[in-house]
This record gives sequence, C-alpha cells and structure tokens, in this order.
Amino acid sequence: MKYLISRHPSTLQIFKSSYSELDATLRHLNKDLIGSLKEGDEVFGNLPFKLVAHLNVIGVKYFNIDLELTEYKRGLELSVTDLNKCNLSIAQYEVKKL
Repeated sequence: MKYLISRHPSTLQIFKSSYSELDATLRHLNKDLIGSLKEGDEVFGNLPFKLVAHLNVIGVKYFNIDLELTEYKRGLELSVTDLNKCNLSIAQYEVKKL
C-alpha cells in the first residue's frame, strides 16, 4: 500500500496528478494506521525523524517530499506553482536511532 500523509492542499493536488498509484491520502499519521502498516508499504510525506525511524524498523519505506525553501516561505501555505519553484522532489530515506 502507498500512503500520502499531508495536510497541504497543493501537495495533495501534485500527488493526485503525478502519483495516481497512491492507495490513500491522510492529513495525519495516527496510531491506528501505524499499527496496520506492513513491511513493504510506502509512506510519502514530511514526517519527524523519530516517526520515520519507527516506520523503517517495521519495514515500511519512507519517501520525503523535499523542498528548497527560503526563510520567508517557511510556514506558509504554498501553491502548486510555489512548490514547483521550490524544486519539489521525492527521495527515499532510511532513519535509524543510534
């Protein structure tokens, strides 16, 4: 299963047009969903390291939505055009607590 975790409308819009193979989109990754994830599932979003490390331990692949934001764009609701100007890219990350 492939999940997009995002509360941002523009991110959802980009993914719906570019990643039609998504199985679900959610605004928040809650305990019920974490408990139902299985090895090999894929999660896309901008999640805290602690949560990504937990996903990786249970065999879930994590893909971060990387953006090159200026200081003045942080915390703003960005449009699709803004996201594209910020060089939006998707990269898989593995995080391990040391």
